[in-house]
Amino acid sequence: MIEVLRERLVRLFEDDPTLEPRDVLVTCPDIETYAPLIRSAFGQAVAGAGAPSGEPTEAGDRVHPAQRLRVRLADRALRFTNPLLDAVVTVLELADGRATVAQVLDLAATEPVRRRFRFTDANIERLREWAGPSGARWGLDAAGRERFGLGGFPQNTLATALDRIVLGVVADESDGDWLGLGLPLDDVDSTDIDLVGRFAEYLAVLTAAAADSRGRRPAREWADSLQRLTGEVGAVAPADAWQVTQAGRELAAALRDGADRDLTLTEVRAMLDSRLSAKPTRANFRTGELTVCTLVPMRSVPHRVVVLLGLDDEVFPRSTRFSGDDVLGRTPCVGSAIPGRRTANCSSTR
Repeated sequence: MIEVLRERLVRLFEDDPTLEPRDVLVTCPDIETYAPLIRSAFGQAVAGAGAPSGEPTEAGDRVHPAQRLRVRLADRALRFTNPLLDAVVTVLELADGRATVAQVLDLAATEPVRRRFRFTDANIERLREWAGPSGARWGLDAAGRERFGLGGFPQNTLATALDRIVLGVVADESDGDWLGLGLPLDDVDSTDIDLVGRFAEYLAVLTAAAADSRGRRPAREWADSLQRLTGEVGAVAPADAWQVTQAGRELAAALRDGADRDLTLTEVRAMLDSRLSAKPTRANFRTGELTVCTLVPMRSVPHRVVVLLGLDDEVFPRSTRFSGDDVLGRTPCVGSAIPGRRTANCSSTR
């Protein structure tokens, strides 16, 4: 679908030399679904970017004309525009979920975490190579499995896998011999010692954050722990110091409504989702670039070309569904306080 959009836009620009990127608006029901696809198809820096469109570069590749288009994504959620904030929210998701090895390594590959623990591309690939042989599957440790009824089974957790990797460093000549209850991992060299230490530090941060998230605590304590987690899980370049400031401000604002009430992790995540979710705004419009935004009614943004993307039968027209026990939602009455909905006469529920 994105490739079809790309070709159609290129044809429009070729047929009308007066048409500019700022004259085109692309709207879709969910901007986050299409954002990575748009980024991969439009406006990416390529080798030999100075070559004319369609001509081969020094590497022998041809530059697609769409790579010349300037594209801006509007209405994106704050967590996706601030990588540090996204890393903090992802840690909470790991603490509240199964924490699979794929999720943990994907988080390690994000920019703030890579900078904090000095992970390189080769390091991330090396960790992925260890994941299978070490037996890592899901769960940070045995305590993280308690909510799933498997607290007494530490096998295949990341903590157990780390034990095997560490044993592989100190006992690389064991030839498959067990050391107590641990089996050293074979594929660990002496040159991997520094990486193993940094990976152990990374898992320690995640495990401590998960342990700190269990139970109920006042909102003020949650805010303090999240501020501390921001500095422990990620780091940014001096030019991106705004991410630290924005993350601290948004985390504090999200929990401000909690006052002194005791909150659980699930409630904290719901408050963060409400604060950090995508909201249609007037920002990032008419900037001189091709704009991709969320489809909302009465936007009133003047453009010569408006493209509707992703209007599948499952997402458009939108339908409001209510929970089975939401009586007011299913049969609203006059005077019922249902935000954003018109009231109607009560219908019989007999």
